[in-house]
Formats: sequence, C-alpha cells, structure tokens
Amino acid sequence: MDGSEAHDELIPAARGDGTPGMALLRAFEGEDPLVILDRIVARDPLDLGRRCSAWLREHALLLDPSRLFGESLIEVAAEASLGDLPADGRAWLEQRLQRAATRLLRRDAEAERNGTPPGEDNPHAFLVEYFGVTPGTELLASVRFNALPQSVRTTYFDVVVEDHPPRVLAGRTGRRPEEIVEDAWEGMMALGIVQEVDKEFVVAELLGGNDSKGDRR
Repeated sequence: MDGSEAHDELIPAARGDGTPGMALLRAFEGEDPLVILDRIVARDPLDLGRRCSAWLREHALLLDPSRLFGESLIEVAAEASLGDLPADGRAWLEQRLQRAATRLLRRDAEAERNGTPPGEDNPHAFLVEYFGVTPGTELLASVRFNALPQSVRTTYFDVVVEDHPPRVLAGRTGRRPEEIVEDAWEGMMALGIVQEVDKEFVVAELLGGNDSKGDRR
C-alpha cells in the first residue's frame, strides 16, 4: 500500500450529506485531475458505476453505462481539481452525470451527422443484441431515440422493455392506454425496429395486453 492509499483508508467513507466517497474526493480537491482520477477510477468510492446505470434508467436514455461511467470519472476529476466542492454531494454528482451524458449525446449526434463510423469498439452494439436494432443503424437509432422527449422514452421502457401492460400503466398515471401505446410506438419507430405498415398489428397487440419485446420486423 503506497502513501496515498494509506491516506485513503484513514478518510471516512462519507461526510456532510453522507454521499459515499465525497470525503475522499474532498481530501484531493484542487489537485491535478490525473491525481484525482487515479484515486477514484479503480475502487469507485463514489459508486459511479451504479449511479450511471440508475441515472440512465431514470432518464430513459440508450447509452452504454460503461461509457457514461468513463465520461463521468473524467468530469468528476476535472471539476474536483477546481476546488470548492459543495456540501451537497448528491446534487453535485447528479450535475456531473448530466454534463457527462450531454457531452456523449452531442458527440453521437455529431458523429451521425458527419457519417463517422463507430469503429471496432462500437459503443452502440448493445442496441443490436438487446433492442433488435438492425446492424449498421445503431448510431442513428441511438441518436433518434435519445432525441425523443423523456416522457416518450420512459413509456417505451415501461411498455416494451419492462413489459408493463398499457392498461395497468393507464390506471397508475391517469393517461389513456391509447396514448401510452402511441408513445411506445414512437420509441420503436425511432429505433427502426418497426415500420408504419406494422402499426395496426402492434397497437392492437399492446392494447390487448400481450406486451411486446425485441425485434418486430
């Protein structure tokens, strides 16, 4: 164990608002970003890995959680290097995740506009395996879906990914089942996993309670 690691062990897991890892981060605030990054990347004292997954589901965005995790680590280290960390660690971390995600979304949109290929380590490949997106259209599908209103994205996740019947959701939210199904359909269209000719069948199936999942082509 080197000196810095020993120093880490002497720092309480949390301070102030109880956010895990913030006390450790405060011990290194104002340091070089690379020094801070080295302290938080391996053991993830801020629990960013879990936070990223939960944040993406809360905001119903289709981004690889590991990609957001990496960008969030950089964001946290850069901001902490400026010093003056706030007392409210939870809100501060939420802002870091928001900024990291916004950068990734802008990067994706720019890559799609410019026709930039995804490269060998395709960060959107999970859309093919888990969401039925046609290979070669992953980036476009991601950009289109993530540009939808959050309410539409959330409904897609509720109905298509998590299999909640639209009529049950209607009882919980006060919305009409037809409106809920329309949002789910819009999400599927953005991903390119259905065509307009499929709509009557898909809508009828969803309203009938047979929730759909995966590729409907």
